Amino acid sequence: MVKQFFFFRTDDVDNNNTIHILIGAPSHRLTGLTALVNSIQSNTNASLKFHLVTNKEGANHLSIWMDTVKLQAVKREIIIFNNNWIRGRILLSQRGRRWKEFSDPITFCRYYLPQIFPNFDGRVIYMDDDCIVQGDIKELYSTTISKKHVAAFSTLCQEIDETFSITRGSYGEILNYRNKRVQQLEIPDTTCMVNSGLFVADIIKWKERNITEQLEYWTELNARETIFFQAGDQPVFMTVFHGLFSLVNPYWHVRHLGYSAGGRYPTQFLEKKAKLLHWNGENKPWHFPQQYGAHIWKKYQVPDPLEVPKLSNAYPKNSPNKQ
Repeated sequence: MVKQFFFFRTDDVDNNNTIHILIGAPSHRLTGLTALVNSIQSNTNASLKFHLVTNKEGANHLSIWMDTVKLQAVKREIIIFNNNWIRGRILLSQRGRRWKEFSDPITFCRYYLPQIFPNFDGRVIYMDDDCIVQGDIKELYSTTISKKHVAAFSTLCQEIDETFSITRGSYGEILNYRNKRVQQLEIPDTTCMVNSGLFVADIIKWKERNITEQLEYWTELNARETIFFQAGDQPVFMTVFHGLFSLVNPYWHVRHLGYSAGGRYPTQFLEKKAKLLHWNGENKPWHFPQQYGAHIWKKYQVPDPLEVPKLSNAYPKNSPNKQ
């Protein structure tokens, strides 16, 4: 496996007190990534370092975006993802609704923590780009991970889901229990779903358990057999991490805001109590400004420095300069 990262900027300052955060986004979703970075940085005094993964098309653009006034003090490195890692393994395995979205190579950067952090053996926080953080990231970073576990995730059966009657999801909806390999896992089909859009991982344990190799194995197998009924990385994480994860505080992963179910959360809860908001689902706040909770996302939006302003009203009527 050949490492092919290209760093546009890498800060030399690093220490044991630094919180490392991994976020991936293709070129057409950089507006989400930059808003997320801004929200994290705005709500903590912790030492942070962001590891931002994108494609070749987005790298130069992101570098310019991160040098804008709101983000220029952020410690970061911009990484072009090595598509060779997943070529022929990931893209052929996608089935179901939204398969094109879930097939973007950047989605799978979360598989490769040891490759992205080859000389680091601490904790890493991974977040999807369609999130906003309102709490102090130090609290999330301090999540308790059991000695027997590799990472901390949230499930769909925690306190908040019950309080607001959010639909529960089970393994039986995602895994093909008619497949013998799935049956051999002996995971009850009623087991509550894991959401892979946010997690805190211990890289040492990740390496010891060969998590990357397991994620690749099940994804490649799904290209040959119907293992999962849903596209993307989440079914794979659910399979590999069964029995290997602790729980994230549910206030640190308030989900479903990209679905109509998001309307079940009271506005006061989203504004005052939720520590992390996640617009998982099809309706992203940068595309649907009226989407539930989008007013919070907009507070952290960083204007695109390369966006050309509209000039339709630049000249008054009958102006000699107007053509």
